Amino acid sequence: MDHPRPWPTRSSTGDFAEQTVHNVLTCPNLWGVTWWCSHDVNRGLVDFPELEYGLGLLTADREVKPMAKQIAAAVREPRPPLGDHGRVRPR
Repeated sequence: MDHPRPWPTRSSTGDFAEQTVHNVLTCPNLWGVTWWCSHDVNRGLVDFPELEYGLGLLTADREVKPMAKQIAAAVREPRPPLGDHGRVRPR
């Protein structure tokens, strides 16, 4: 039996990130998005939980990871035009 986890599996992180960004982009008055971790933790730094070494959008060597590409594609997709103060204009 598959039990719920408090975080996405490695194979689903890209889809999770993309869906999260899509959902965030529907918020009125949105002015920015931050991400928890820009880079993977370098393996030379010991004493981190295993999970921390792979959370970044970039590898420790600054290579773009697939999840970062999915997020970049999501923010480039067209969105409804925004009115004054970030409100979605009625159609």
